[in-house]
This record gives sequence, structure tokens and C-alpha cells, in this order.
Amino acid sequence: MSASTLAEFFECFPGLAFIADGDGTMVCVSRALEQRFGERLGVGATLAAWVVPADRDIIEAFLRELADSEGPVTCSVRTPRAGEPDASVRCTARRSPTGLIHAQLELVAPAEQAADRIERALLRAILGTLEIVLWAIDHTGKFVFHDGKAAATAGVRPGQFLGMNVFDLFPGDTGKPIREALDGTPSHYTSEAFGVHWETWNIPVQNDAGQIDYCVGLTLDNSTSVRTELELKDQLDTIRKQQRAIHELSAPVLRIWDNVLTVPLIGTMDVERTNDITERLLAEASRSRTRFAILDVTGVESLDTSIADRLLRLLGSLRLLGVEGMISGISPDVALTMVGLGIQLASVHTHGSLREALRYCMGALERPS
Repeated sequence: MSASTLAEFFECFPGLAFIADGDGTMVCVSRALEQRFGERLGVGATLAAWVVPADRDIIEAFLRELADSEGPVTCSVRTPRAGEPDASVRCTARRSPTGLIHAQLELVAPAEQAADRIERALLRAILGTLEIVLWAIDHTGKFVFHDGKAAATAGVRPGQFLGMNVFDLFPGDTGKPIREALDGTPSHYTSEAFGVHWETWNIPVQNDAGQIDYCVGLTLDNSTSVRTELELKDQLDTIRKQQRAIHELSAPVLRIWDNVLTVPLIGTMDVERTNDITERLLAEASRSRTRFAILDVTGVESLDTSIADRLLRLLGSLRLLGVEGMISGISPDVALTMVGLGIQLASVHTHGSLREALRYCMGALERPS
């Protein structure tokens, strides 16, 4: 189409359309558009000078995206009009093979304008308040949006990555979830970069034809939560070590005579404590090759079926190691409870006190084998 024919077409075209060069400078403008917005959007004017100052970064991002995209690109901006409130317009454009931008504008209804203003205000409030980075890349991996308070935490300026390729910045497996999102599969994962712990959501964005145009990412600075979790883990480990030390102090494995070990049990026995005693006594009996092991229950308040069964299994395990195990100091109350529960100790040596159990062991050691 010749220049004169194109000019004639734009003179008669009823829509709000224009052609601009790659920098956003108007080359041809429809008469309807010029009448609507005046000479501020005439030939030679620039898109950046046409919109309100607060939206110029949107136009810059819009032009960068057009330079890298083969399909249509859309943005919404505000433009001042003399004596009237700012008009909100939606611009849809495509870059031609010659590098020119062919675009059409659509006025946004007042209700949509209000909604757009609210959305922008909410977005700015979120990006300026929360420790997040919101970003978007096109199908080639180039950043078309990059902003958020948490960027400064990583030593990065908001918008610093615009025009860069995410796969060049984060090569290898780091970019794999983003590739999957560009293929239509969203992802959620944690990572560490720039000395910061991040939690990221990758969201594929489709166009009207159902094709993936962008991957939108929401990255949250999760360092505080990670530090809190690690501190809590350290505290729990300390508590477990303290509990183990308390268990060992409350039921120490003592060598009270040559080849005789004893474990004085005090207080209430539970499964965890019984397992701990079992582990320590079996280890010490095997290491020292002792002949006798005495479980003294003089200080035990009560025994239930489960704990009594575990103690009997402990004595059976000692027997397999060649150690004769026995129980001493069963109180009348504990004896009555055990009989009432049907706990059988027929196969176990029992003694009224630790002294009697020790005397038995000493006598057995003095007898020739």
C-alpha cells in the first residue's frame, strides 16, 4: 500500500488506530484518533509523551514486549485530555515484518476505568508492602514485568531483569519449572538464591486461542519462616537431648559389682522411657559381657500391661545375650496391679529388694562354674 493510499485509508477509517515506529513515534494516525485526543497523538508525537507520567513505564514495557513478540500485545494506560478527567484506553498492537507497530485503541468504560485504577492501586500496595517479587516472561523466556519490594532484599532493582532472558540468568535445572509453566504446567517450589530463601509459584497464562503467552511468577521471600523453622528444629533437638539426659539420669545403668549391672527405675514408666532403657541396657550388657542384670522397680509407681510386657521382652533379650536378668523391689501395690492385669512372671527371677538380688548374684559368682 502506497503512502498516499495509506493516508487516505486512515483519513476515512472510523476506528482509533495508528502506526508507529519501534520507538513509539507516530508515523500515521487515523483522523478519528486525532479528533479524539488532539495533536498530542498526531504524527511525530510519541506514546510515552501521550500517556500520564505514572504510566510511562507501562508504555516502555509495552514497546519492549512488542520488540520481542511475534503476536499481538495489549496494555492499558491513561492519557490526559484538556478540561476532562484522564481517559483510560486499551491498546492492542502487533509489530509488522518491517518493524512498524500497527495498533488500535479502545476506550475503557468508566466502570472499567475505576476497576483498573483499583487493581493498579492494589498491585502497587502489594508490591510496595509485602516481601514479594511479581514477574512475567513471554514464551521466549524474556522478562516483560519485574517488580516488588523483595527484589531489593536480593540486591536487585525492580525492573532490572526487563528484557533479559530468564534461562540465561538461571541456567540448568533452576529454569526447569518455568519451562514447564510455559508448556502449561503450573508449579510451586522453594529455592535459595542471592542468599535468600524463596517460595515461588509459576502460573501459565493463556491467550484467547488457548495458547500459552506468558508465565507469571509470584516469588515470596520466605527467609524469616525458614530461619524460624530451623530455630524450632534446633530447639526440638535440644529438648530431645535434654529428655534423653533426664532419662539416663532417672534410670542409670550402674555396675554395682563385678559382672553385675543394675537399673534403678523411678517414677512413672512410659513407652519412650522403657525403649530408651532397653536400648542402653542391651548395649552396655553386650559391651561389658556381664553375667547379671537387675531391674530394680522399688521406686516405680505403677506398671500397666504394655510396660510390663516390654520389660519382660527386655529380660528375654538379655537371656539371648547370655545375661541372666531379674526384677527386684516389686511393691505390694505394683504386685496387686500385675496380678489383676494377669501379668505372669513365672519365668523371671524376682527378689524383694535390690540387696537380695545382689546377694543372689554374688553367691552365683562365687560358685564354681
